[in-house]
Amino acid sequence: MGTTREGLITFEVGKTYTINHIVDSCLFTSYTVIRRTAKSVWVTNCDHNDERKVCRRSITIRNGCEQFKPHGSYSMCQTVYATSLDGIVQEKAKNYNKPYTIDRKYLG
Repeated sequence: MGTTREGLITFEVGKTYTINHIVDSCLFTSYTVIRRTAKSVWVTNCDHNDERKVCRRSITIRNGCEQFKPHGSYSMCQTVYATSLDGIVQEKAKNYNKPYTIDRKYLG
């Protein structure tokens, strides 16, 4: 994670950022920052066909952290945060490989 003045967490060129999907929390997508300016990032893997295509996305700031929306802005859209570094998310993903358990008290 890069930082600039006032503690803003920023995207860094060459780093990979991984997010999980809202509908399936076991499904992850990674984006690698190829280039950046003060207001935009160029990342790979922006399309739904998993082709390695480079595309530009606008950066917004939320809670002192840069973010971008790889597929545009819509209800429940994915958002990539500068804190979503690949290693951090993959560490959390290890818990998803465990089998699911169902608590019967919620089944009625």
